[in-house]
Amino acid sequence: MFGNARAESVRGMPVPYVGDGFCAFRGDRVWCFVVGYRNINRTTMNISEIKGTNMELTEAIKTYLVEKLDMLDKFTERYNPCVVAVDVGKTSNHHNKGEIFRAEFNMTIPGELLRAECVKDDLYAAIDEAKDDLKRQLVDRKER
Repeated sequence: MFGNARAESVRGMPVPYVGDGFCAFRGDRVWCFVVGYRNINRTTMNISEIKGTNMELTEAIKTYLVEKLDMLDKFTERYNPCVVAVDVGKTSNHHNKGEIFRAEFNMTIPGELLRAECVKDDLYAAIDEAKDDLKRQLVDRKER
């Protein structure tokens, strides 16, 4: 079955790109071919830099950071521009155990700088907690 597609979702599933094209439905799979698309995933938030301190940033860490920051996109829709600077890494080179990983987010929105920092023994846990702190600050600011 073929059809024309001009929607942000197909069969209830979000489509990351919007544009003119066609979709083919075969069984439980949807094949979309889009012409003249625009990316709708990142609407308001720009990540200005992702910096690694005392450690090398891998693609897995960068991807994880972008995924976590994408979760905050719905809270930043009303702020334009919204710029985020990310710094993750180790607190020092000579410690090997304990709370040695830190994540820091600096979000600039019109009229304010929101800052979240967390130090944990796991890098991904530090990123999660810093993201939750930034989300809390955005929700608090929205309720004012």
